[in-house]
Amino acid sequence: MTILSISTLVILAVLVLLGLSNRALKDFRTGTIASFILLALVGLLNLIPTITMMAVSFRVGVLLFYGFCIFNFIFRGKAGNRGIAFLITIIIAGIIYGATALANLFGSTFFAGLNFVYAIAAGLLALGFTKNAKYSFISAATSILIVSIILQIGGTVNLTAGFEWALLASAISVVLYGLLSTVQTKPSRMSYYFEIGRLED
Repeated sequence: MTILSISTLVILAVLVLLGLSNRALKDFRTGTIASFILLALVGLLNLIPTITMMAVSFRVGVLLFYGFCIFNFIFRGKAGNRGIAFLITIIIAGIIYGATALANLFGSTFFAGLNFVYAIAAGLLALGFTKNAKYSFISAATSILIVSIILQIGGTVNLTAGFEWALLASAISVVLYGLLSTVQTKPSRMSYYFEIGRLED
């Protein structure tokens, strides 16, 4: 696990414990302790060496993280909202994959693969489209996962490859959501636009 992944998990865990993301946790319908335990498990289980099964390799912590996102996509929330969030995820993944394809065409090695720029873009787009902590978190992470898998087609698919960017994207979306929701404590034009179109279960 990279330093970036560890740092992101630590920052998220600290924010959860300090209660700076209470409104975000309400969207997840997950308590502080449960959220902290999940983050801790993702970090600790990633210490287990990479496992390879057939043409897929992964770390257990990475699998837990993506499993959490996919579980929320399939089972938690209103069916309509989950459908919209899935469509948003596909759109974001398409935008990012299109950008990598163009970069590859024009010989830009930096943008031909996943990096922090795409992670930031995924996080901002997911938040902008959903205006919901849970849906922006899982949409940002899953869109990066989809692109990572597509880019590896033809060889062994390593789920850990794009994990740091998926984690960063989801962290950006949920932290920004927490900050925006904290600022918008009083009715205003900005808070009005923030609530319009918000996916809420």
